[in-house]
Amino acid sequence: MGKFEKYIPRSRLGRTLMGLAMILLGIIGIVLPLISFWLFPLGLAILAADYAWARYMLKKTRDGLTYVRRKVDRRRRAGRH
Repeated sequence: MGKFEKYIPRSRLGRTLMGLAMILLGIIGIVLPLISFWLFPLGLAILAADYAWARYMLKKTRDGLTYVRRKVDRRRRAGRH
């Protein structure tokens, strides 16, 4: 990956703590939408390596974002902004 390697802990406990911290910061950071927008899914992605519920939530998050993106694209094509 070059000089921008990701650091993900090798231990399950470390990944769990890191993932939960990112999700918590994402929830707290709702007042700063740009920051919380990427922290929440990133935390889920880290937790998804170990937990089925996180994989499920990550899939639902992806599906929801895909739905919103398609809806926005349809409105733009129809001329409604």
